[in-house]
Amino acid sequence: MTGTVKVFVESTDGNLVDRRMAQVQRVVLKQLQREEELSVSASPGTADNEQLAKVELSYGGFPNTIKRKTLDANLLFFEFPFGPKEVQYGDHALNYQEIRRPGRKPLLRAVAPKNRTISMSAVIADRRTRGLGSCEQQLQTLKDMAEADLDLQFRHGYVTFPSRLRITSLGINSRERNLQGEITKAQIDLSLKEILPLNVDIIHLASILEEPEKIAAIPTEEEEKEKSVPDGEQMSRGEDAFAEEDPYHGIEQYLEDRPTLNTADAALLRSFL
Repeated sequence: MTGTVKVFVESTDGNLVDRRMAQVQRVVLKQLQREEELSVSASPGTADNEQLAKVELSYGGFPNTIKRKTLDANLLFFEFPFGPKEVQYGDHALNYQEIRRPGRKPLLRAVAPKNRTISMSAVIADRRTRGLGSCEQQLQTLKDMAEADLDLQFRHGYVTFPSRLRITSLGINSRERNLQGEITKAQIDLSLKEILPLNVDIIHLASILEEPEKIAAIPTEEEEKEKSVPDGEQMSRGEDAFAEEDPYHGIEQYLEDRPTLNTADAALLRSFL
């Protein structure tokens, strides 16, 4: 003789607990494509129809940017079977730096905002068999999402976290196993951190065809000696040739012809001799 017994538990407001739990939206983690993979730049007439999805033509010409076809089949998706009931959201405050003052309280100066974090603990089990079946596949999906270099989307019911996230910590604690040694019930500790995409605008500069002018170099000692040694033309012109190139030629004769010159001016002229 067999039979089935159903137990209905009512809450304080008179609603059935099983119905209320069925209406609770679950926590979902979803991989997202990189931003550079969402679009591809193409020049008019060079688009490949086999790789590109539907093209929305703008009025007046062919668009410069064509959206790629979204390949959600290659992205991982995980839905927590039970809970988590509690989710911790942290690092919403600014990052501050203390400025020390001798004998007084330090001053605080805002440096920059922090990357927000999400932490949770959840039970992983096979929801279809009520925890009797293996949950190895679910745990492997979480491991693959933690090891993949892709951003994640965190959604709790109909509320989506406003930024992309990355898994920074994943711990698995097995609670129950079946006869084959597979995990049937496990508790995970998961931590996620906000990540901001880095978009670098590349600017193509026009090439410079003109060569830069050479900077006048400081003459070396050998070049100074070559200037001081007379060449053949100067030797043929005699001593007057050196006098013409000497910038201080004639100062001594100028001072002898003017004995009544101001003392300060005379001293200045003699300093060049």
